[in-house]
Amino acid sequence: MAGCSGVKISPQMPDSLPQPTVPPPTNRRFADLWYGLILFSLTGAIFLPVFHWLAEQTISRDQIQYSVVILGAALAVTMWRERTTIRFRFKLSRICLGWVAAAYLLGALAILLRQPFPLLVGFLVAFVGAAVFLVGDEQLKLSLYLALGFTAFLIIVLVFPLLDLPLRKLAGIQSAYFLHLLGYETQIGLVAENGYPSILLLVNGEIYRVATECNGFGLITSCGLLAFLVVLTGKESFVWKLILILSAGMVGYLLNIARIIAICAIVPRFPDHYMLTHEIIGTATLWLGFGITWWLVSPSAPKFLRPRREEGSKKLEVRS
Repeated sequence: MAGCSGVKISPQMPDSLPQPTVPPPTNRRFADLWYGLILFSLTGAIFLPVFHWLAEQTISRDQIQYSVVILGAALAVTMWRERTTIRFRFKLSRICLGWVAAAYLLGALAILLRQPFPLLVGFLVAFVGAAVFLVGDEQLKLSLYLALGFTAFLIIVLVFPLLDLPLRKLAGIQSAYFLHLLGYETQIGLVAENGYPSILLLVNGEIYRVATECNGFGLITSCGLLAFLVVLTGKESFVWKLILILSAGMVGYLLNIARIIAICAIVPRFPDHYMLTHEIIGTATLWLGFGITWWLVSPSAPKFLRPRREEGSKKLEVRS
C-alpha cells in the first residue's frame, strides 16, 4: 500500500496580479486661471467708472492718499502674517461665482435705477469674488475682512466733500481758542473767494488761510482707518473696538489742532521757508499720529487698553 509522501502541495499563485492601467496624472493646478482672468477682466470693464472715480478722487486729494498708503501697508502686513496659510488657488468655485453673479446683478440694478450706489456696492461684492478666486473658499473670512477695509476707504472718499467745510471751521475756531490761551491775538473770519467759502485766521497780524489741507480730514481718517484695520480681527468686544477707533480719530483731530498752532507759532520765525516749515510740521504730526494710534490699538499696547472679552462664565472655586 502506497503511503503519502507528506509533501503538501498548494495551488500555484501567479507572481503578481494584473493591475488596471491608470493614465498618467495630468497637472490640473490653476486650471481655472485663464477663465478667471477673462471673467474678472470683463468685470473690471463693467466697473471701470468706479475705478476712474476712485483714482480721480485719490489723486486730487492728499488726505485720501494717506488712506491708500495705510490700506496698502495693511494688505502687505496681512499677506506676510498669513504667508504660511495663504496659497493662491485661482479657482472659480461656487462661492466665487456667487459673489461675481451678485456683483453683476447690482450693476444691472444701478443701470435700471440710474443710481450710482448699487454700482459701488457691486464693486465691493466683485472685490470679494476676486479675493476668493485668488486665495480660495477657505480664506473667505480673510477676503471679507479685506473688503471691510476697502469699504472704509470708500466711505472716506464719499464723506470728504461733506465734512470739508465743517472740519475747517472747527479746526480754525479751536486753533484760535488755544492760540489765544497761549497769549496770541487771534481773530477768525469766513469770506467768499470765487464763490467758495474760505476761512481766514488772523494771528498777531499775520493772516493764515485754513485751507482744505488743514481741515484734519487726512489725520482723522488715517488714524481711524489704521485703528479699524488693526482691531478688525482682534478679540475685543464690538463696543471696545468702536471706542478704540473713535479714540484714534480723536488723536488725529487733536494733532491737527496742534499742527495749526505749531505752524502759526513757528512759521513767522522762518519767513523765507514757509512751505518747507509747513511740510516738516505736517509730516511730523502725521507720523506722530500713526505712532500714537499704533500704541493704542496694537497687540503690544498696555493691558488697560486691551481688555479681552470674557470667554464663558467664571468657574467657582470650591474649597473643601
